[in-house]
Amino acid sequence: VTDDLNKCVSLNYLDVGNNESTGSFPDISSLTELTHSHGILWRI
Repeated sequence: VTDDLNKCVSLNYLDVGNNESTGSFPDISSLTELTHSHGILWRI
């Protein structure tokens, strides 16, 4: 997941479950329309 995710300001559902991602997760504070998220637990 890149910092470009922050440009998706109309996004209302984000599912990043069932993956093997590591590293940092970008700031998503600009996603003010986000009402549902799943799997945002990231291994650092």
